[in-house]
Amino acid sequence: MSQLIAIFERQGQAVEAIEALRQAGFGAEQVRVVAKNEDMAWRIDNETDIPVDRLEDEARERYSERDRLAVESDGSMPMPMPMPTIPLAASPIYLGDTVSTGMPGLGANVAGEGYAGMPYLVNSDESPALLRDLGLSESDSKKFGEWIDQGRLLVVVESGPETEDIAERALRRHGAAHIVH
Repeated sequence: MSQLIAIFERQGQAVEAIEALRQAGFGAEQVRVVAKNEDMAWRIDNETDIPVDRLEDEARERYSERDRLAVESDGSMPMPMPMPTIPLAASPIYLGDTVSTGMPGLGANVAGEGYAGMPYLVNSDESPALLRDLGLSESDSKKFGEWIDQGRLLVVVESGPETEDIAERALRRHGAAHIVH
C-alpha cells in the first residue's frame, strides 16, 4: 500500500475529488480528510461519507488527557470549570498561549476550553506533531502543517500500485494544489 496526500484550497474541490475517488472504486476506509477545524470541514461532513480528522479536536483530546493526568498526579483541578459571569470590562483577552480574563488568577490555555468555554486553538508549532500522530512522516507533517494552518485541506488516499495512478489523476483533475507520494 502507498499513500497519496493531496492539498486542496477549497472544500468544494476536495468534495469533487472524493466523489471521483469513490466512483473509481476507492472505499471510505481508503480515503480520509485532515482539516484544521470544524469550519474547514463542514462541507466534507455534509456531502461525503469520508471521515475528517480535525486538528483542533485532536488538540482538545491531547490537552484533556494532559489535564486528567495532572489531576491524578498532583490533585489540582485544571480548567474548564463553572465560572461566575465575567463583567464586560473583564472579558477574555488573548495573550500568547494563554487567555487573560482581566481578573487576577483567572485565565486559560488557548489549547483547551477555558473558564467561559473558550475554543481550542491549534498553534503552528502543534500542527506537525498532531499530523505525525495521524501517521504522517516528520517531513510531510511540517510541510502539511503549514498548509493546514493556512486553512487548506488534506485528502489522504491509501492505494495499491495498480490504483495509485487512478487516485493521482482524480486528485489532480479536481484541483489538488500539491500531491506527495
